[in-house]
Amino acid sequence: MYLPLTSNAELRYWPIATGVLIAINCLAFVIQQLVPSSMESMLINPFEFGMDIGDVNMVPIQVEVPGYLDYALSHGDGLHPVQWITSFFMHDGFLHLLGNMLFLWIFGHMVEGAVGPGKFAALYLGMGIFQNIVEQLMFLGSPGPGSLGASSAIYAIMAVAGWLCPEDNIQGYFILFFRPFFVEVPMFIFAVFYIGYDLWVSIMVGFEASTPVLHALGGIIGVVVGFVLLKMEVIENEGRDLLSFSQSRGGKPKLTKRQQADRAQAVAETKAVQDQQRATYLQSLNMHMKAENAEGCIAQWINLQRRFPEFVLPETTILALLNMFQKKQKWSELVQIGESYLQHYTSQETTIRLKLAVVLVSKLTRPSAALRVLQGLSSGSPNDAERQQAQKIAAAAKKMIADGVLDIAES
Repeated sequence: MYLPLTSNAELRYWPIATGVLIAINCLAFVIQQLVPSSMESMLINPFEFGMDIGDVNMVPIQVEVPGYLDYALSHGDGLHPVQWITSFFMHDGFLHLLGNMLFLWIFGHMVEGAVGPGKFAALYLGMGIFQNIVEQLMFLGSPGPGSLGASSAIYAIMAVAGWLCPEDNIQGYFILFFRPFFVEVPMFIFAVFYIGYDLWVSIMVGFEASTPVLHALGGIIGVVVGFVLLKMEVIENEGRDLLSFSQSRGGKPKLTKRQQADRAQAVAETKAVQDQQRATYLQSLNMHMKAENAEGCIAQWINLQRRFPEFVLPETTILALLNMFQKKQKWSELVQIGESYLQHYTSQETTIRLKLAVVLVSKLTRPSAALRVLQGLSSGSPNDAERQQAQKIAAAAKKMIADGVLDIAES
């Protein structure tokens, strides 16, 4: 016999709802014992009880009927919504209550520790009520003694725990020949064994009203509900649930909603820091521009390029830098910032291309680079004067090349 006691599951939430449900079950058991019984008459066949009293076919007897049976889940006498709620808070004896509360604690604190008290309470009550509805419908045409107890709802919670915490271990003692051995069993294996065993017994008895059938029914409901809620991302366990585990083994790790939220928050915080740093560099660049400090402007521009390679300076800032670099005779920097302008803006494309071509020919001795800049001039729709200026620059560049001048940057 295996006696489970607790688990090693990591808890994100304190198992408050689990404790409250255990207390309610215990209180209901006390109330159940206080409900007075009644005596009812019934007829029995004496031969069924080994009684030989002559030719009498039926014998009237008085039977004590517990008063709480009206709140147990009856079979074969219609639907009773009140019983759908009351029956799984009732128990047929102290040992029945003790065993169910032990299992409720084990699986309850695992599920609640992952999803929180609100969702856990909704799962426990919702699956318990649904199981009772299905059970009463299943045996609507089969009158019988009915049922009571939290076992079916606990089996449903056990199945959900198997989904949420498949690798967490159930810790307890395995008793063999009156000797206890401490054993840890993975939650998934534990749930599969118990639900599978009761399902097998249910098949053997032909799904007649019995404890294994009711246990298996609760387990199946838990399997379906757990899968659907995980798939819809209503519940999760920070990537430790069975779906996430199987996807990660297949090379497709899936982030939970909490992980997605944490990542989005981290990205937003990083972006905010980067935006602040970029704003600081831009402010410093503008201050150096106002002071006409070319070296300071170059330093801040280089910082921006290194820290934020995808960031593009505003058009007005680039034009102001072009004018200042020309005034301060920073020809290499003028060409670099001018090429950046041509990559991102077009409003003054023709003017910038002509300016760069002149600098490349007359200041930097780079005729081939000047010709490449002039090749894109047609897209800027130059006027006649600009076209003539471009032709003069191109002629000077070609003459330099014919004279054997190589671009410094290419040599």
